[in-house]
Amino acid sequence: MFRKTMAAAAMGVGLLLAAAGSASAYTMDAGGVGWVGKGEVQSAYGWNNKAMQDNVAGVTFVYDSTATYEVVCEFDNPGGHHVITNTKRSSVKATLGSDARNNSSGKQGPMTGWYLTGFGAVTSTGQAVPSVGDGCPGNSGLGAITSVTQTGTGTGGLYALWSGQSRLLTLTVATTTL
Repeated sequence: MFRKTMAAAAMGVGLLLAAAGSASAYTMDAGGVGWVGKGEVQSAYGWNNKAMQDNVAGVTFVYDSTATYEVVCEFDNPGGHHVITNTKRSSVKATLGSDARNNSSGKQGPMTGWYLTGFGAVTSTGQAVPSVGDGCPGNSGLGAITSVTQTGTGTGGLYALWSGQSRLLTLTVATTTL
């Protein structure tokens, strides 16, 4: 009897852990619309339920994407190649979400996550991506850019921001790079 009870308890814990892992990732489409489950942010920051309820109002989201570009310049003498790296940060608008289940009702009500409602303001860091015809970078603007080709993308993803801290969240549905 004791063995059956322990086996059932272990199986129950395994199912709970599997459910928690699958429930705590986010979905987002190319327009910045999707869902972030409460558990994703809670796990990322290591918060218990009380800390989650205390901090939920201060959580915001941004989407970062980094790209590299090869820039070809022409001068009176032989041209040059330059590599430019640019990171775009897009704010993501979000509203608190809840559903009809009777779950833990803290200060913010029965909060279950955030509805992502689209991208907001976009800022860029790193080097500006030049255009064909611009002056050559690193050459006092002399010469002209003859081509700009994106050669790769680097790190990117949805981040939860809270109190000056940033945590990368786990994607479950593919997005497009900005």
